[in-house]
Amino acid sequence: MKLSRWEKIKGIAALPKSYFSLFTSPLIASSTIYVVTGGVVETTFLLGMFFFLSTAFLNSFNNIMDTRSDRLTKQNFPLPNGLVTVKQAALFSAGLFSAAFFVATAGSTRFATTSYILLFNLLLAFLYSAPVIRLKRYPIVKATVLIAHTVFLPMAAAATAVNRDITSHLPVAAPVYLMGLAIHTIQDIGDVAGDRLVGDKTFPILLGVRRSLVIVLALLLGAGVSAWFVSDSLRFPVMFGLVSMGLLVSTLFLHPGRWKQVFWGCSFLSFFVLMLLLVETFR
Repeated sequence: MKLSRWEKIKGIAALPKSYFSLFTSPLIASSTIYVVTGGVVETTFLLGMFFFLSTAFLNSFNNIMDTRSDRLTKQNFPLPNGLVTVKQAALFSAGLFSAAFFVATAGSTRFATTSYILLFNLLLAFLYSAPVIRLKRYPIVKATVLIAHTVFLPMAAAATAVNRDITSHLPVAAPVYLMGLAIHTIQDIGDVAGDRLVGDKTFPILLGVRRSLVIVLALLLGAGVSAWFVSDSLRFPVMFGLVSMGLLVSTLFLHPGRWKQVFWGCSFLSFFVLMLLLVETFR
């Protein structure tokens, strides 16, 4: 079937597609940067641009590596449905990598430490789905890379860019990390068929869906306990968000097919909780 030029353009533009993380992940990163820098718009814009490009590269390169498994679970993605070729996708992905690399090194003489953090982020984005290494193959490692990419490395880059010492604020990392592990475990429920095909080892594959849901609830409980000690004036809305996530996850015991709706709902709530924790920590 011959595709029109417009269809090819749409296919290439959709290459970084990954549920909705192309916009959600940079939004979380940019919001984190804005809070940590104390509202410095220029720094937020420049670093936010990097994390948008880095996320687009991570997603597009991952979609190239996962073309075979995506034919089972993501048939509407541009590679499985034939909108673009692997060669076209590789060129586009390389362009995104180059653009992110340029932004990361543009201020290297003035902000060397920040540049190193950004380059490390770009390296992780490559290793996440690179052949042989493929960090996403392992459940905790996979989630850790994505949490670092979305929150921890943006936090570190923002702090170094404005010369802010955040060591005293590190306890906030505990609830954020546990909450992130829970979210990514929910996402893995929808990718069981594809992940099994390529040999990835996720909690739903290793333990089954129901046991994975128990782990998710335990992670949210741990996030709640740790958040109780790091939050103060915003403790009630933080707890409300985490409890709401737990209630949503519990519905999957009866309706596991609704994982995507639960994933979206929990992702929204986790963003709400994350912003509350960061605002209270860094204000």
